[in-house]
Amino acid sequence: MRYCGRPAGGALRAALLAAGEAKNTYGTGCFLLEHIGTELRARSIGWITTLAASANRRLEYAFEGSVFIGGAVVQWLRDNLKLIAHRPKWSSWR
Repeated sequence: MRYCGRPAGGALRAALLAAGEAKNTYGTGCFLLEHIGTELRARSIGWITTLAASANRRLEYAFEGSVFIGGAVVQWLRDNLKLIAHRPKWSSWR
C-alpha cells in the first residue's frame, strides 16, 4: 500500500513532474513544493528537500516549504478582519 501526504498529493494531482514546476496547497496549513529534478540539493534555512513524484520511476526531488497555520491565517483575515469579501476570492488563491 502506498501513502501520499496532502502537499505531495496536491503536487501529483497537478502533474508536478518536471524540474522548475511548483505547486501551492492551502488547507489549515500552506505548503509549497518546487520540483528540482534528479539532483539532491539543499536550500536555505526553512526549506526541506523531499522526494517528488516521477513519471520515469526514478528518484526525483522537491523543495518543500511549510506554514502550518497559513490557511488558518487567511481564513482569519477573511472572517475577522473582512479583508477577503467572499468565498470566490478565497478560492482563487488555491
